[in-house]
Amino acid sequence: MVTYEQIGIASAAFIAVVIVVAVGIYIARSNKINGFWNDGDGLSITDMLALSVVGGYSLILILFGYKLVKGSLSINDISFLGQAIIPVTTVLGGYFIDRTARNFSKKNSPGSTSSEVNNDARV
Repeated sequence: MVTYEQIGIASAAFIAVVIVVAVGIYIARSNKINGFWNDGDGLSITDMLALSVVGGYSLILILFGYKLVKGSLSINDISFLGQAIIPVTTVLGGYFIDRTARNFSKKNSPGSTSSEVNNDARV
């Protein structure tokens, strides 16, 4: 028998998917938004690393949310979550520091233009 809890979880997941698809369609149609998918260097290895780490961590968070709703979250689960955040902060911190440093070095170097292409590895 289907419970109200299961209906609520399924409804929330459906709404989340609809929102993600709508935002994706909006971004694909908009030429003004400049993100990692349409910047000068294309989809680089640092972009792929950040996406894979954040994607994996998102799956962990979804699992933890389910366990929290079911009431089966243990102290070991919470300890694991504390350890799982370390690679996420390391990769994303390095990614954003790299991008920030690159932008500052472009602005401060003489004769630099905004059309320069980044030289990090491409996927």
